[in-house]
Amino acid sequence: MVLDGLAPSQAYYYEISYSGGTLAGGPDYLLMTPPLPGEPAAVRVWVLGDSGTADANARNVRDAYLGYNGSRHTDVLLMLGDDAYENGTDTEMQAAIFNTYGSVMQSTPLWPALGNHDTAGSVSPPASLPHFQNFTLPTLADAGRYTVVVTNDVFYLPGILSAGGTLTVLADTDGDLMPDVWEMEMGLDMADADDAVLDGDGNGLTNLEEYKAGTNPGNPESSMRIDWITSGGWGEGGVFRRVEPHLHRGVSG
Repeated sequence: MVLDGLAPSQAYYYEISYSGGTLAGGPDYLLMTPPLPGEPAAVRVWVLGDSGTADANARNVRDAYLGYNGSRHTDVLLMLGDDAYENGTDTEMQAAIFNTYGSVMQSTPLWPALGNHDTAGSVSPPASLPHFQNFTLPTLADAGRYTVVVTNDVFYLPGILSAGGTLTVLADTDGDLMPDVWEMEMGLDMADADDAVLDGDGNGLTNLEEYKAGTNPGNPESSMRIDWITSGGWGEGGVFRRVEPHLHRGVSG
């Protein structure tokens, strides 16, 4: 469903009804539209990891957050995976996600990431997976725009707002966490999720690890390495370098 003509930074209330009456609605059922692109705005993001236990611990964490947040609107609910123990079945998702966080989801969009427990341990989950049946997520780079504020906690300097950036969601046909465009460029199979765990060049890194490191999975000399690590002063420091044959690029951190 696409809603057009909505004003930015506005709350819109909704209800779900059918010919027999109203299924859901009220003051807690709302959607908040984003600000205009490039317009600074504060964002409240609630991030949950390994939250799918559907037990007292999960409910205590939920209640603690709601108590801390008070009446402030939560703009994004982000789940980092293992959202429904043990195997991500429809029944487990109902208990761990909808029954536990349903009151928040009435007014806050949920972005759920896949964990191994959400796929019953499968590295090539089918489209019939309950996760895919319960959520419709963007696949055409339609996730919007963002800015970040850079601050220095040591010297308490005021934050600097970055230029607006585009948040792009790359297509991943086989769901192996490696984008189709990268798999095609590297000669991998974008329809085979099992190639994520392969090590074609024999350098000890899987194809997925090579993608995350920005290295070439077909060249054993292309790798990410740590040149040095030291501690002291304001904390730890080091240099992480991606190594390519005849090409050295350094990134300091």
